[in-house]
Amino acid sequence: MNLLKYFVLIPLRPFLNHRQYQNLHRLVMRIVFAPSLVLIASYESHVRAREIEKCRRTGLSDGEVGSGWDIEMQYDVIASGWADKVKETIPNVEEDEMFLLRKLERDIKAHHEGSVHYSTPAFE
Repeated sequence: MNLLKYFVLIPLRPFLNHRQYQNLHRLVMRIVFAPSLVLIASYESHVRAREIEKCRRTGLSDGEVGSGWDIEMQYDVIASGWADKVKETIPNVEEDEMFLLRKLERDIKAHHEGSVHYSTPAFE
């Protein structure tokens, strides 16, 4: 910017009155800085707006970075349906086929040995 001012605007200063020079200076500044200002505005309105919205959803102030603990405190597992999804994926040990087969195998061995023995299986 300084190079533009020294090589273009200052040489024109003796030929322009103060008001014309100020208007020309403002025009050149607007032309030079417009692309960078447009880029900054688009970044702020698109990328930064998403970050701010995410902070507000989790209860943090704008620009604050939340840790896993903060998000966990604000997150409702029951209302979000996450608790139900977890319950669906937990296997029911009492209905597991391998558990029942091992228990049946132990009961048969114990019956052949003469004593009925019920115990929890030792997973191998």
